[in-house]
Amino acid sequence: MSNVLRILFLVLAIPSLLFAQGESGLTKSFGQPGEVGSFEARFSRSTAGIIWLQAKDHYVSVEAARKEDHEGEDYLLLIDDAQHSMRLFQPSGGLFAKNPSDEQWAMEDISDGVKFTLADGKGLVLEKVFVYDQEQRGFNITTPGAYHCDTRRRAASAPASPPPLLHG
Repeated sequence: MSNVLRILFLVLAIPSLLFAQGESGLTKSFGQPGEVGSFEARFSRSTAGIIWLQAKDHYVSVEAARKEDHEGEDYLLLIDDAQHSMRLFQPSGGLFAKNPSDEQWAMEDISDGVKFTLADGKGLVLEKVFVYDQEQRGFNITTPGAYHCDTRRRAASAPASPPPLLHG
């Protein structure tokens, strides 16, 4: 039985560890620790989304909340995997020449969030933007659609193609 558990652990844990080691991303704080709606988030280039999220206004226990000086492990961890990253998928027959869920996105740190872009190599670019909204205690996610990289105008055939699907 213990060998079965070891094998199960290896099958389940190793891919996650390998993914985390090869991950390139950005960790960013939003708001001040203790302030309502404050977070620390890690964004991933490979998912174009959040793969780690910790509330900086909620604690793991009453004891942690009562501490005078708070450490990282005192705060409540909300997300710790890439399965909830709001990844974009494209249905078959889509306009974009690449599958957005399998590519490394360009990432830009903007003042109140993170902007991801992905060029398909044929003149179209996808954009996905996470903007921090402290009042709503979270992020607004926008996907303005595909545009031509030379003019930034919306792709003429975009309305006729199936839209990308946001999953997470």
